[in-house]
Amino acid sequence: MKRLEVVLVPAALGLASSALAWLAPSLPVPAALADLCATAWGIVVVLVGIFLRRPAQDRDFLPLAGGMTLAILAGAAALLLVVDRVGLDRFTLALQVTALLAIGRALGSAVGERIASPGHVLPASVVAAAADVASVLSPEGPTHSIAASERALSVFALAVPVPGTNALSLLLGVGDLVFLALLVGVMRRHQLKTLRTLVGATLGLLLAFAASALLGLAVPALVTIGLCANLTEPAFRTLPPRERRTALFGMAVAVVLVVAVVVRSRL
Repeated sequence: MKRLEVVLVPAALGLASSALAWLAPSLPVPAALADLCATAWGIVVVLVGIFLRRPAQDRDFLPLAGGMTLAILAGAAALLLVVDRVGLDRFTLALQVTALLAIGRALGSAVGERIASPGHVLPASVVAAAADVASVLSPEGPTHSIAASERALSVFALAVPVPGTNALSLLLGVGDLVFLALLVGVMRRHQLKTLRTLVGATLGLLLAFAASALLGLAVPALVTIGLCANLTEPAFRTLPPRERRTALFGMAVAVVLVVAVVVRSRL
């Protein structure tokens, strides 16, 4: 059942997004609220797509098998190839949403469910956020390259329909989905409270979208998601005593690298 849910949940949400895209032009939504409604639907799709899992039992908990993970990633890559060749529209939206959510669930779960201590989430969050910021700001970064290409964005950024229009809005990158699923994997592996992680993820998404709207810039959601998740779940920020020095050193190096990239981008 666990193997099937990794694919079935994303597929159901992909079909729901595609159906909404067909209905969107006829929905009587004021133009001022259209983007807000699209963002709200995107948050629902992401949270349901990443968090909806069957209950995990410690006595029979097994991480997602490596072979299954590779099979899911290969299938998702094939769907995204179709989207790239055909183009993103109401027909291919279901394929795009299904593929990106499946990649997030499979890859994030495969890593998160193998993390030995929930306290490893804090250094992982700092390093991942630092890498994301550096990738956005550096001209050589993959995120910077994707953001500069409308075609790449249509493949690697989750799309949602905008009510009252035929438009599709691009919200979250695949890296953000993988990180969210990693948090869920750690939560399930160590039997942590779902509500705390869910609240942290929701707040992180809302903060990222609000900052983006206010600043008129693309704000890396991974940064706010990591921050809020660590604030709402104490276990995520409780470093194992023997690993504190190494973790703090790694986080410090990540921060220094980001500062260097920021300075370089302003020169």
